[in-house]
Amino acid sequence: MTKNPIIDALADPNQLEKLYEQDSKSFQSNLIEALDSRPEVPLLKFWKTRLEYSATKESRVSVKELSNVLLICLVAFLAVRIPVLMSVEAQWYYPRFAPIILFAGLIFYILKKNSLSKKVGISLAAGILTVVLPMLMLPNTYESSS
Repeated sequence: MTKNPIIDALADPNQLEKLYEQDSKSFQSNLIEALDSRPEVPLLKFWKTRLEYSATKESRVSVKELSNVLLICLVAFLAVRIPVLMSVEAQWYYPRFAPIILFAGLIFYILKKNSLSKKVGISLAAGILTVVLPMLMLPNTYESSS
């Protein structure tokens, strides 16, 4: 008998499962010790992989991520509501800017999610503005003169 119950239970996988279910935190620390003393045992490698996988499996949305998404949604919502909030003709505004608002929101969400640099963000904002500014100059006529 050793101090480590995992090493004692290597011959019985059911016993290892019971040890894990009884106290998962001490099992993890005992597993690290067992791997240090016997790194060649495949069952220990299996348990290490199993615990590492379950640790990465839990993915919760942080408050910061949620606030970023809500801020982007709020800005996009206000941009879509410009014809209602100001005296802008909806028939002129929506065909030009609704798709850009949608894609700009997605672009900035991905930018924040992947934590890209400010330089990339400024470049993307400048790119969006180079598309939006000429669209402001488009005429409001729908009839063709050809």
